[in-house]
Amino acid sequence: MKALHRLRIRMLRDPIQRLRLRLITVAMASAAVALVLIFAVVNLLNYRPLTERSDYLIETIYRHDGEFPDHLPPDGSFEFSQETPFETRYFMVTVSSADSIESVDADHIASGGRNSAEQTAQDILARSRESGYWGQYRYRVYSENDGSKTVVIVDCFVQLQSIRNLAVISAAVAGGCLAITLVLIIPIIKRILRPYIENQRRQRRFVTDASHEFKTPVAIITANIDLLETVDGENQWTRSTHRQAERLSELIRDLIELARADEAGDVSTADSVEFSRTVTRAVEDFMPLAEANGKAIDADVCEGITVPGDPAALERLVSVLLENAIKHGDDLEIVVTLPLAR
Repeated sequence: MKALHRLRIRMLRDPIQRLRLRLITVAMASAAVALVLIFAVVNLLNYRPLTERSDYLIETIYRHDGEFPDHLPPDGSFEFSQETPFETRYFMVTVSSADSIESVDADHIASGGRNSAEQTAQDILARSRESGYWGQYRYRVYSENDGSKTVVIVDCFVQLQSIRNLAVISAAVAGGCLAITLVLIIPIIKRILRPYIENQRRQRRFVTDASHEFKTPVAIITANIDLLETVDGENQWTRSTHRQAERLSELIRDLIELARADEAGDVSTADSVEFSRTVTRAVEDFMPLAEANGKAIDADVCEGITVPGDPAALERLVSVLLENAIKHGDDLEIVVTLPLAR
């Protein structure tokens, strides 16, 4: 469990891992939507013809007074054989306008007999629906001119079992396809992100190397200016060059901090830093610099806030933020807040 927790934290903190997780999520969601649509279409296309076939048989039985004709004409995509009348199990019940049973034709069904047919018909009529399924049966209620009702009920056990079997099989296939997609998509996304990761690594290396390389010429320029001031005295040109060299040094330091932040290690194994104390100490250290620049620091820091990280890196981060706010900010008051997370 601890290993899984560390992996989850690392994936949430690392930008590359977050991007990889996002791509996997999008790919799996797209595959799931496509499979759900395929599942729905396939099962709907299987359900509708079987239901329409049962309705056609019910209509044929009703129009021929409970019997099959000698020849069943095809109906659209439905074709019937000479065995269809013998394979079809059905019964008919006629109920008068006073809700009393007038007639029952249960000769074409094996289970239950007359009593079962009457009870099923009464239960169906209680639903007040003209057609639908009742258990394994498909039914339709016909209203006669004299107020009576005829219920024709056809056994659809085989058809319903076929529908259920296809639904189970298609759901299992869809689940298997999702699992296969996940297995295949992970290495594919890793391969897709490999150039991006390599580019990021090269960028960080370039920033780090360039920052360190810039330090040498800046140091030489500063030393040369100091030497010129020693020989010829300070003037506006040397002062301007000093300011630009200091500004360049600050930019180089910021680049190094950025590179170090990108190369930070796994936060799940980082130290627990009392960030409140770090911020408070930094504010106290920069108070004199703020006063020298005619500015004030208003700090509202809650005590006891700890975060995982590198203590030195966090201290440098707060120092850079305060220094930039003091030297380059336009406001005379710098507000530092560290509230408790809600």
